[in-house]
Amino acid sequence: MSDEKRGKFLQELRLEKKLTQKQLSEILHYSDNAVSNWEKGKTLPNNPETLMKLCGLYDVSIEELLYGEKKNKNNSKNISDNMENIYKKNYKKIKKALSLSAILFLIIIIISLLSIYFIFIKGKILSYTIQGDSEHFIIDKSTILFTENIDILNFNKIISKNGEEINYIKLYYKIDDKEYLIFQGPNDNYYIEEPKGYNEYNLDSLKNNEIFIEISYNESSQETINLTLSQRYINDDIFIHKKEEIYDDSISKNKRTTNNDFIEFLLNEGFTLKDGEYEKQSEKVRIVFDSQSNIIYLFNQSKSIYEKLELDISRNNIFYEFLDENNDNYISEIYPLDGKELKICKIEFITENIEYLLYLKSKF
Repeated sequence: MSDEKRGKFLQELRLEKKLTQKQLSEILHYSDNAVSNWEKGKTLPNNPETLMKLCGLYDVSIEELLYGEKKNKNNSKNISDNMENIYKKNYKKIKKALSLSAILFLIIIIISLLSIYFIFIKGKILSYTIQGDSEHFIIDKSTILFTENIDILNFNKIISKNGEEINYIKLYYKIDDKEYLIFQGPNDNYYIEEPKGYNEYNLDSLKNNEIFIEISYNESSQETINLTLSQRYINDDIFIHKKEEIYDDSISKNKRTTNNDFIEFLLNEGFTLKDGEYEKQSEKVRIVFDSQSNIIYLFNQSKSIYEKLELDISRNNIFYEFLDENNDNYISEIYPLDGKELKICKIEFITENIEYLLYLKSKF
């Protein structure tokens, strides 16, 4: 039914009750201008309580009020149908409004989360490998971690290529040719934690300045190596992506063939595929080959002692790690390979397993 007819019906009902628009507005606590708009068919009270008050005041049903006529035999069905149509129309409006509200709420949540990520999380964790190489020494497996709250430097013992006796080392960085010391002392493993704002070591400065290690060896010799930082990780991805293996077109076929041949060799050696790695286990030692990184691992199976040998097939050194859980004794060492042989080493776990480890390396 038209809004104009409904407005005229409201006017007739008011006049029957001998009320002015101002009197009706005072009864309903609305402005007389609002009452005028109802009777012109421009608007209608959207408050259910107001509609019910109008119905009670005019002695009509809500169906009659909304249709614009009092019910009789001729219009009974039309009034019912009109009420049903109004219900459906309002239901669609409510449903649309709820959907839009839900979408708006979701957008606000997403924007809030993205804002938190980009302001407080993205790029706030960085991990670097510290590397350096010279004719006499190797600096490898050392790392530095930068976070919002703390910086952590883990500097491993320097490896001598030719058996030089290292007496003293000094790690520092330079700004405008001025040296800033990080640490100095004997050739050993150094672990430094520096909370942000502490500024004793200024580890954060290592990101943007040249880093040097000064090595004193063989009593009177000295060498300075300019170190490099290679980024290992930065939390700049919103989603975790599985990285596909990338092959250089010029060597991909050879790499795959070699890898497949080596895997066939491992299977013949008693290795089995487990969780994407090839594994062989004895009573004392577990051997694992990671086909993605081409690294062979040996693990000590003792309960209280953690020992690991790590051999990167593409490099000529062995990484050794030891942890005694009973007394928190920790060792981390790198041993260079001279060709296919290991220089003298007194660690039992290495001497017991090095022959088989090198045997595997020779078959790659």
